[in-house]
Amino acid sequence: MEGKTLLEVFTEQDRAEAEPAPNGPSLRDCVAALFRENDGQWINAQRLMAVGGMFGWRSRVSDCRKQLCMFIENRQSKEGKFTVTEYRYTSGGFTLISEHATRRENR
Repeated sequence: MEGKTLLEVFTEQDRAEAEPAPNGPSLRDCVAALFRENDGQWINAQRLMAVGGMFGWRSRVSDCRKQLCMFIENRQSKEGKFTVTEYRYTSGGFTLISEHATRRENR
């Protein structure tokens, strides 16, 4: 594991079927790592599905937004009969690293 990023460690496993190891990174943390390593770039839903799990990747994106206060936008476009869904994280020059982060309400 030394010398590898969090995303590289998780990429070595079969992500679509994998359950996180008891002491390993959570699927949310793997999705967050994917966004942080691709700051400002659009990531398609298939890639997020591969990292965040086939049936829970949307929840992982939501958890990144809510629990880690990450600004993640999404867009959809039509390509023939198919709808392409993509997500983009933008850090704005800072990274929140607290595991117990909460969003403050504007006062």
